[in-house]
Amino acid sequence: MGERRASLIHWAMRLAILLSCFWFTACESGDDTWCGAAPLSQVQLTDKLAFTGPWSHTATVLEVEGDPALVVGTHTEARAVTFDFSEERLVARDESGAVLSLLIDDHFTAGFLSTGEQCVVSDERPWSEKRYMRVDYSTDQREPSSGLPFMAERVEAIPYVTLGEDGEAQVVVEDDLVIVPLLYVADTGCDGCGFSEVTVEHRFQRIGI
Repeated sequence: MGERRASLIHWAMRLAILLSCFWFTACESGDDTWCGAAPLSQVQLTDKLAFTGPWSHTATVLEVEGDPALVVGTHTEARAVTFDFSEERLVARDESGAVLSLLIDDHFTAGFLSTGEQCVVSDERPWSEKRYMRVDYSTDQREPSSGLPFMAERVEAIPYVTLGEDGEAQVVVEDDLVIVPLLYVADTGCDGCGFSEVTVEHRFQRIGI
């Protein structure tokens, strides 16, 4: 009877271990710590290294509702910019100031699942030491005064995401290309037009590629 009970306890413990492995996926970070984590592909993170180096920036009018003087295709001249980070902002700047400011939701460290897939690691490192970030690409956080292909007395950026035919947002972040489409509400001074809604594509091309 005692041996049977010991055997049942043994198998119960093994079952508990198997179940815990099923529900919690281990992830190893750079400092060899393990923790429950989600695959990197599921949390839509951006590698900060994608924004290093010099870039050129152009802004192009994609769509206009309102002022007939605003012409689709109007664009700014290409200007050299660099990206910089703070805890809450990803900012592109030219020699005159910011041309785009995006909100950073959070910063993350990445490790690897036992399967080899990259994943997010929970740690207490300061944000500046974490390589990945989650960016809100829907709204320009600055008070736009430069970097836009039109003049206006007042411009306000509002949340907007362009959807393609497949329903996916047309924000592009690659090694040599970043595209961010945004919607601006502008008082262009047009008599009888009121406020115009202008969709602008911010395009960044890495210099030297």
